[in-house]
Amino acid sequence: MILHSDQGFHFTNIVYQKLLADNNIIQSISAKGSSVDNVPIESFFSTLKSECLYLIKNLKVKDIDETIDKFIEYYNNERLQEKIKELTPFEFRELTLNSVFF
Repeated sequence: MILHSDQGFHFTNIVYQKLLADNNIIQSISAKGSSVDNVPIESFFSTLKSECLYLIKNLKVKDIDETIDKFIEYYNNERLQEKIKELTPFEFRELTLNSVFF
């Protein structure tokens, strides 16, 4: 797994980097001043908040993981994406991989 982030202090912290390494996660960090790298994930987090988290009143801390997991499943496998020709992200990846490698 690769985890991409900007150069925020919490992502460059030694404790955070050790946590990633201990879990076999490769860290990827944007170049300084290269905010374009973060556009896709910032867009996703905006969607997560506006289509999921902000709509749930009294969301309990204990339910956050399950709520986000369910939304990610929905987002990747059911939610159509206008920018990728009305496909789900999963369908788009499959189509792209099949056309590139076969």
